[in-house]
Amino acid sequence: MTVETVTEQLLYELTGSRYGGPDVVTRFDGPRLRQVARDRVEVTGARGLPPGEWLKVATNRLGGFRNAMTLPLAGLDVDRKADLLRRQLAPVLADVAEAVVTLARTDSPDAEAEEEASAVLQVTVKDPDRNKVGKEFTVPVIELALATVPGFFAAGAPPSPSAYGVYAPAWVRVDDVAQVVGLPDGGTERVPSTRPQPVSTSEDEPPGPVEPAGDSGGPEPARPTRRVPLGCVVGARSGDKGGAATLGVYARSDEGYAWLSSFLTAERVRELLPEASGLPVTRELLPGFRALIFQLPGLLGEGVAASTRFDPQAKAVGEWLRSRLVDVPMSLLPEGRT
Repeated sequence: MTVETVTEQLLYELTGSRYGGPDVVTRFDGPRLRQVARDRVEVTGARGLPPGEWLKVATNRLGGFRNAMTLPLAGLDVDRKADLLRRQLAPVLADVAEAVVTLARTDSPDAEAEEEASAVLQVTVKDPDRNKVGKEFTVPVIELALATVPGFFAAGAPPSPSAYGVYAPAWVRVDDVAQVVGLPDGGTERVPSTRPQPVSTSEDEPPGPVEPAGDSGGPEPARPTRRVPLGCVVGARSGDKGGAATLGVYARSDEGYAWLSSFLTAERVRELLPEASGLPVTRELLPGFRALIFQLPGLLGEGVAASTRFDPQAKAVGEWLRSRLVDVPMSLLPEGRT
């Protein structure tokens, strides 16, 4: 166990600097980590707050039915082929509640293998009516075989529709939930609920509209930089929280954190991750972990089971961010340190 592994695990679980539970609100804007020995990490400065008047619960419902077909596009003129298929499929897709068509340019020029010469067109449909995303969708796609782009084929047999669920958080008052303790003899005992004293925390009331967090930090002083992947100097961990993606980014030194907290604003995240460009991205600072934590509400639509993203759980959003090229101070790079 290292400071880095502990930081990654915390960033994966958190949605902000305060973590609300039924009996305590844990603050993560104060604790600090220190490596004291092999597989031993010291945690200091941990603080808690009384619980709020609300409990967070999960709700799940049947969202409808979904289906998808993958259409490889090999060789030349990939964009023109994709455009023709979109136009030919438009009448079919117009009849479903939701349709998403994405083109992944996985192709390489002058490839020695057919798979490496191919891009992928993914067509995903969703509708409350199972029939509309069954053969009413797949048959017209297959019927294009002799009337569309050269080399047309599907990546597999026409699939059957599958049901999907929609997860959403909800809030109930503490007083409306019975607290029950299990006893050693197998019985139970109800514990009276005591309404907590009001405290100012983000967990005290159901969430309303959230404004993007203030991106503090003045302009960076001029110093030599090199354009490299952001991941050369930071780590990241990401995941899903309902329809939102949570993204934690951490530095490995105090100097790195000072630069990171000034550079990586909510607006910068929207620039580096274009899928989030229209989302109300928020940012919080966790200085004790040399980390920033971002929320990307809406990136996953109605949640993992209903999402049509390539990475529906946002597991690799952090790695995508780390791969983006940015101007990093030379002093933070291994070859720039003295």
